Amino acid sequence: MAQDNEVAEGRGSEGVPRIWAVRGGKHGELQDLFLRRNTLAVGWPKVGDLSHLPAERLRFEQLVTAHYPNERAGYVRNAAGQLYKFVFEMRVGDLVVYPSKIGRLLHVGRLVGGYRYDATEPLVFPHRRPVVWLGDLDRGQLEQTALRELGSVLTLFRLRHPKTYEAVSSIARVGSKRGARESEP
Repeated sequence: MAQDNEVAEGRGSEGVPRIWAVRGGKHGELQDLFLRRNTLAVGWPKVGDLSHLPAERLRFEQLVTAHYPNERAGYVRNAAGQLYKFVFEMRVGDLVVYPSKIGRLLHVGRLVGGYRYDATEPLVFPHRRPVVWLGDLDRGQLEQTALRELGSVLTLFRLRHPKTYEAVSSIARVGSKRGARESEP
């Protein structure tokens, strides 16, 4: 029972929050949405609202295949997996890292709400999650192994390297000395 509560609170089986990296578009076009509106977002707009789907990866793959029929199997698996994680695996309380494309900062936040679909704005990135930003970290402060982990080309992925976890967790505990809004627009 205690493990169920930990999972519900965004904690893994080891009792600590998980850390996810979420990219803000190819050129940082989501930075304003992420930082000023405290909202994470991912794309694949053709699949529509995912809140009705059961927690079954196969259903996500079927939906991506139906809406992106000309894509290769690898693309479908990657897109479906990332959408599944965004909806079902990310939990309230998990930590998130947004590696800015506009500057050298890694913005660190905490998920504070569940998945929602936002069809009121241009539908390029309609899948949303609310976040509270806790602080930031300059990439130069990370060891090379942690930087390599952040080099993934995926939009959404879990960070697992101990050095990454250590650096991000310290920001989550104490914040940063330099505020994210002071150093980047």
